[in-house]
Amino acid sequence: EAIAAYKQAAALEPTNPKPLIELSRLSIYIDGLLNPNIAHDYAKRAFELDPQNPEVLTTLARALDWVGELQDAADTALDSLDLAADNANTLAVLGEIYIDAGNRDIGQDYINKALAIDPNNVMALRNQAFLYERSGDYESSIAAYDKAIAAAPYRFDLYIEKARQLSTGLGEFTLANDELKKAVDIYKAPVTLNAYGYGLYLAGDHPQAVRALRDAVEINPNYGPAQVTLGMALACGCGLALALK
Repeated sequence: EAIAAYKQAAALEPTNPKPLIELSRLSIYIDGLLNPNIAHDYAKRAFELDPQNPEVLTTLARALDWVGELQDAADTALDSLDLAADNANTLAVLGEIYIDAGNRDIGQDYINKALAIDPNNVMALRNQAFLYERSGDYESSIAAYDKAIAAAPYRFDLYIEKARQLSTGLGEFTLANDELKKAVDIYKAPVTLNAYGYGLYLAGDHPQAVRALRDAVEINPNYGPAQVTLGMALACGCGLALALK
């Protein structure tokens, strides 16, 4: 509904970059791993409308990072910082870009600056958790995700990312699935149902995994990741037997 509303706003106010900024942000949450070009396209459209807007530049910088254009992402974020040096979101995005580029020390410096300005900045808290994950410190990553979730409890993607630390990092599959269920409760959609189904699959609960993944495919039959995960669950004996009933 939010996406539909922002699209309507963009159509009604074609010179206003704000709806496009929000569409880009939402697209990273929902489609970032599957198709980050959607977020990038919205951010480029916003940039065409207002190329000197720090918020536009920061949004474009993160979208460029997600499509793998790291140098352009850094240049764009630094341009934004030149216009607004105390923008916590921009500093947090620069932290993420440097982490992706493999320089965690500089990434940490930018995240520290962002949190000094705004200790509850969700972007900075999320990227701090991301940095811990890249360093292999899963317990610290989980603690940082908890802080991000406390600041933005509606952000389903944070629960999915926290669950990854619990399952992949610590082997705590039951706890991970508790977090994934929370993501589904917030936003029942293919992206959350696929994550939950995969979590159930990893935990060995193939019948429940099939149920969640069937729901994902029913909502969007063209959602490829859910189709793949459903096939994996069905390939197991329990899932196959359930499918044939």
